[in-house]
Amino acid sequence: QVGQTLFGQSNDLFGFTIDLSSDGLTLVLGTPQGCILDHSYFGTGKIRVFRFSTYTGLWHPVGPDIHGENSSDLFGSFVSLSENGAFVAVGGLNCDDPGGTYSGHVKVYQINSVANETYFGDFLV
Repeated sequence: QVGQTLFGQSNDLFGFTIDLSSDGLTLVLGTPQGCILDHSYFGTGKIRVFRFSTYTGLWHPVGPDIHGENSSDLFGSFVSLSENGAFVAVGGLNCDDPGGTYSGHVKVYQINSVANETYFGDFLV
């Protein structure tokens, strides 16, 4: 095993989808039943990105979680990380968009690093 075991919260399906960068140092986990804040939006979904520190031997969260927008979006049902770990594509299986009810969508985010702080930019598509 590399690093510590990562755990989710009750019923959120943490790790339902995963992807790893080609160097093995960036990991994205989809949690399609993850909730927002007070658990009032069940199934909103979210993703969490981690980077492995060869110095500490641990996985560290990268920026805040990215959440879906509405209850039952199932955001994070699909995730794909670019080879270099700089971009992450996320599918929301049940998202309501211009395509109609439960039409789903894919958003692509760039993971930015500035002055040792990492954050997500706006979605690209």
